[in-house]
Amino acid sequence: MKHIKNKIKAFIFDLDGTILQTEHLWEQATLDVLEKKGISIPESDKLGWGERFSGKGLVEIAQMLKESFDFTETIEEFIEEKRAHTLSLFQDKNNKSKLNFIKGFKEFHSQISEHSIPNCIATNADSISLDHMKNLMNLDSFFKQNIFNIAHVENKAKPDPSLFIYAAEKLGAKPKDCIVFEDSLPGFIAAQKANMRCIAIKNKNNKQHLSLAHKSINNYFEALETLKGLIKL
Repeated sequence: MKHIKNKIKAFIFDLDGTILQTEHLWEQATLDVLEKKGISIPESDKLGWGERFSGKGLVEIAQMLKESFDFTETIEEFIEEKRAHTLSLFQDKNNKSKLNFIKGFKEFHSQISEHSIPNCIATNADSISLDHMKNLMNLDSFFKQNIFNIAHVENKAKPDPSLFIYAAEKLGAKPKDCIVFEDSLPGFIAAQKANMRCIAIKNKNNKQHLSLAHKSINNYFEALETLKGLIKL
């Protein structure tokens, strides 16, 4: 890890699908809300559903769905309904979290923290959703004040690189010295535009896009060895 610290000055983590296993719940919430409006999605169309919306912000997804299905609600009303339903899926009846960290994340984060390598969250999540996840999963204990979202960059969502560039500045690192952990196409593109190296967290929705990342891993138990290989390049 000391050798890695000499080569890497900061780690930037996406949140949904990269730290927390939430993507399936956001996807389920979208389908549930549409179904309540009498909009049924054929099973054949659901196959590419996750890939189509993975990594996109609430506003962009709502706009896409409004164009496709022309529901009567405004985009703002749809966002509020979907967000409320999604956040309810994050908890059980006793208000305890149903969310899980990506395997190995806590262990990996502990290692980089022990060596005082700056790190943060940089997510497309809106502030309400982010605050909910922060409280539910005690994210402040990992990242303290270094939790950034699109509200910090005038709501410019990935693939715009603004959020990653902002995060690097806050961590006091040059973009070329940062490693981004991401799981979605918008995140991969944003890392490229920000001139940052990217490690992809593999999932069912990003198989076709992994070539846009420098390396890819199944979980964080593979992160250290992957980083060693990456800094040799």
